[in-house]
Amino acid sequence: MSPNKPSDRHFTGIAVRTTGKDGATAEILDAVYSRRPALFSFCNAATVNHAHGSAEFKSVLKDMVLFNDGIGLDLASLLLYGSFFPANLNGTDFIPLLFQAADRPISVYLLGGLPGVAESAAQTIEGYNPNVRVVGTHNGYFTFDETPDIVADIVRRSPDLVLVGMGQPRQEIWSHRVRDQVKVPLLCVGAFMDFASGRMPRAPRAVRMMRIEWVYRLALEPRRLFRRYVGGAIPYFFRILAQRFRPGAGR
Repeated sequence: MSPNKPSDRHFTGIAVRTTGKDGATAEILDAVYSRRPALFSFCNAATVNHAHGSAEFKSVLKDMVLFNDGIGLDLASLLLYGSFFPANLNGTDFIPLLFQAADRPISVYLLGGLPGVAESAAQTIEGYNPNVRVVGTHNGYFTFDETPDIVADIVRRSPDLVLVGMGQPRQEIWSHRVRDQVKVPLLCVGAFMDFASGRMPRAPRAVRMMRIEWVYRLALEPRRLFRRYVGGAIPYFFRILAQRFRPGAGR
């Protein structure tokens, strides 16, 4: 990692790391190798909207290292800071790079998805790098009352990293609540395990290169994602514009 202190860009009070793929990989792996408790996640336009509807979620995000995800954050960065982020760090593309960069053995616990999804994703993840070994899995459909048993299983299996894929804001709030018990880094990954397991198809490469994968996902799941991708766009950009014309408002 660079000896320089990481810098952040702020969006309506939410701090997002200003770093590229190598910097993000180094920061996470540093925590993984040292088994240092840490919370990581990805911030996109929907994250900003969720945070403004939940004081608890916004408070949780202040204790996490967030990486930029999506064109919405890049456009906001251009408007507020005069440039895009160094790279788009959406979790689905970034997680394979993270594991491919591991230069020593690491163990991982997968928590998320429907029953069977994490187990299928484990095979894909172990294929990224022989240094990566999945030591435990659990689906993401459980109640908070079941948390003690899940935490006990994680602690018993002693992973170096826990991937948590339960969607925002649930995955971040859950991770924040258990971090002191788990005592290793937790990385919130959204739908990554659905993609890694093959349960959910990725958009064609050309669509991803144009950075409109959200259109593809909206076409697949219009009822679930319309409010997030379309209905959320207007309030998001109003919030960003408010910050632009009220300097300091987003801090």
